[in-house]
Amino acid sequence: VVVIWFGLCCLRLLRAQSTLFPYTALLGYVNHKKFTRQAIRRANDATGGVHLVDLALGAGGHLMGTLRAMQELEIDAELRDADEANLDKGRQLANQMGLTKVRFAVGDAFDEQALRDFDPAPNVVVAAGLFELTPDNNRVLSTLRGLADGMQSGGFVVYTDQPRHPHLELIGRVAVQREEDRQSTRLNSS
Repeated sequence: VVVIWFGLCCLRLLRAQSTLFPYTALLGYVNHKKFTRQAIRRANDATGGVHLVDLALGAGGHLMGTLRAMQELEIDAELRDADEANLDKGRQLANQMGLTKVRFAVGDAFDEQALRDFDPAPNVVVAAGLFELTPDNNRVLSTLRGLADGMQSGGFVVYTDQPRHPHLELIGRVAVQREEDRQSTRLNSS
């Protein structure tokens, strides 16, 4: 599995030019889009098709724009998120964009066993805006172990890491609160 990570180049630029932070965030987005497209093309060239999984779709605009721009390729996409509301937004966006080769599924991006059990095994996995939101490196490691076992040999993982995003603390607090609310709801409904 080839891991493509662009957080380090952004971090280096931040250290060198801390006043350029807004542009660094833009560079990160541009690089993410570029590296995702590159991974899709390389996987397609190697296997004649792409089975892509997005672990944490969110609103989905970034990835779906890439899928729409690359419709000439044979891309089968499974877009996952732990939040059904995000999946609903994603379905609406996919419909508006005319994307027909996408499926949506509820999924826990940190569930190592579930990531091992992908069927079919993906050759491209995208994890954008996910790892930087958890303070627990063991959860990230669990995801990477599951992907290493559950992906096609020679596949690509494209993920983001924005250790100095100006809204990271706020986003992290909202994500933690949302997860605590989900766990509380599960316990109360049992």
